[in-house]
Amino acid sequence: MKKCKIMLIAQALVLGAVLLLSGCGAGGSNGGDGDKSEVAAEVGDVTITEDRLNAFTELLFSMYGLDLAGLEESERNRYKADTLDTMVQIAALEQHFKGKDVTAGADIDGNLAQLKSSIEQTEGLAESLEKKGITDDTLRYFIESQFYFEALQTEETDDAKLPSEADIAAYYAEHEQEFPDEEERRVSHILVGDKDHADEDRLLAEEIRGKIASGAETFEAMAQQHGTDGTRSEGGDLGYATRDSYVPAFSDVAFTLPQGELSGIVESEFGFHVLKVTDIRNARSLDAQRDAIRTALTNENKLQAIVDAYGAVYPNEKYPAPADRAASAEENAGAGASDAEGENGGDDSAG
Repeated sequence: MKKCKIMLIAQALVLGAVLLLSGCGAGGSNGGDGDKSEVAAEVGDVTITEDRLNAFTELLFSMYGLDLAGLEESERNRYKADTLDTMVQIAALEQHFKGKDVTAGADIDGNLAQLKSSIEQTEGLAESLEKKGITDDTLRYFIESQFYFEALQTEETDDAKLPSEADIAAYYAEHEQEFPDEEERRVSHILVGDKDHADEDRLLAEEIRGKIASGAETFEAMAQQHGTDGTRSEGGDLGYATRDSYVPAFSDVAFTLPQGELSGIVESEFGFHVLKVTDIRNARSLDAQRDAIRTALTNENKLQAIVDAYGAVYPNEKYPAPADRAASAEENAGAGASDAEGENGGDDSAG
């Protein structure tokens, strides 16, 4: 049985973490109570001040045990500009979902208490955050921000936001080496009984296996008739997973069994299993990553459309708009390539 469901696309996890860690700075029309600092960005009706930006960049770095003050000013501004991008996204999402309680049912106070407890258990972190002006209100919004991103993921997607196969292939080509290079197997199983491992359950599992092995019944039919877990309606299909997604007693068989063959009776902490492997692939393959990439790009497209709808303005020259930063980086890269070509040309002519 699976221990957990793991998303294999690292980029989506990073995006979610950054949204959670730095997005909270977008809250409030003035960027903080009595905050009169210079404006870093404006998004619809929301103003993000530089003081607010500084605080949330400090939060992001402190949570990872990093020291923002130890960087050169240009590098600090680059990280702050990246944080500002996410704060702009959250500000746009707040307005997009205005009137909808995206935190309905969430125990915000409980999560806040848990976060504060975790901070206090990390040596020096509570004192560091206090010195940098990170308040309970800041931490509360830190928690709430993730719900806006989750709401984005569950919002209905129109066809215009769906990435093409060419988009997916291009993303995969750029990020291929970031995906795990390990075997994935698609496994189906029939779970009989439970942790008590009763003799009658073992006998039933053996009877089921015998019917499948003889051809009297199909695996899928037996799973639907006798399976006792959530895969019953799917004919026992567990989908693709890596070896460490299952408990050892299960994975030791699932990852040595030849594809298409029926296992013996497998006893795990969940009961008795009969299983078979229906496919084997590498987790780094495009086929393995296609759905996760499609989901990530779809959410990215939806998010960008929402940000565009609120017309973000970047009045502070230290933190230019993302498009301007990208253009500047491209120009610098081009200039560096031209300089290198010039030096090489000089060497050739001297020869």
